[in-house]
Amino acid sequence: MFGFPNPFFPWTSALPEPSFAFRVGDRVEKASGYKWPGVVVSVFRTRAGHERIVVECTVPEVAGALHIYSPSQLVKA
Repeated sequence: MFGFPNPFFPWTSALPEPSFAFRVGDRVEKASGYKWPGVVVSVFRTRAGHERIVVECTVPEVAGALHIYSPSQLVKA
């Protein structure tokens, strides 16, 4: 929604734009176990600096459900 600099956190203008393994809009699924096919709707870093990806499921029975993953758990579909 907001790029850099973020108007709510002006001090972020001094930070480099983050690079992430996945981007909003990427089609993905889990790399192992249950598949959970979906679309990336958010990418962020935890307070500890770990990358996390929010995936909205596209399977009709659970469409709209969200799960949060680390990059190693996902592959591009």
